[in-house]
Amino acid sequence: MIKRKDINKHYSQLFNKYGRNVKSVQWSDSITQEKRFYNLIKNIQDGSSIVDVGCGFGDLYQFIKNQEINIKKYIGIDFTREFINEAINAFNKEENASFIHADITCEGIPSGEDWYIASGIFNNKSDDNETFLFEVISIMYDACAIGITFNLLSTYVDYFNDDLFYIDPSNVFEFCKNKISPKVSIDHSYLLKPSVNPYEYTVSILK
Repeated sequence: MIKRKDINKHYSQLFNKYGRNVKSVQWSDSITQEKRFYNLIKNIQDGSSIVDVGCGFGDLYQFIKNQEINIKKYIGIDFTREFINEAINAFNKEENASFIHADITCEGIPSGEDWYIASGIFNNKSDDNETFLFEVISIMYDACAIGITFNLLSTYVDYFNDDLFYIDPSNVFEFCKNKISPKVSIDHSYLLKPSVNPYEYTVSILK
């Protein structure tokens, strides 16, 4: 378990070890990372604006470009300075992309964009997982014009990693439905690895 105040340090240490690599943002490989991205953006239309919360190196922006989805604006936000510096260096010629170094729970978030997306930022087990989860998705929803999407690790698994946070989809659905919006959907069907049952799910909440 990592204390919330130490998570930034944790990612800085991963960057020092792996550099600009998916392992620095705690994914096992780029293939599963991109499968997650697909499920997060599958309902996003051309011409949308996106805020990527916990953007890492801006890999979602590159994925969107590769999928030939024409977005009008992309804003990546991350509280790890090394990640933001790498993203700025990689995409400094992209006119519709910008990156912000910030912790949205302390410094707020740009408001009024269409979609707010978060991939993997809730996975580390910490001392305040549910509080952090529900606070961040509430911030994202209040800021969005159309909706938010995010992913979580499911309790419907055969194996639990002691360092990771798993949450029952029904608990998330109940909170979102009762506290945020009646327009909630959960996709627990997609496969990230062949012959491995779904072990995470994507939540979408619309205005």
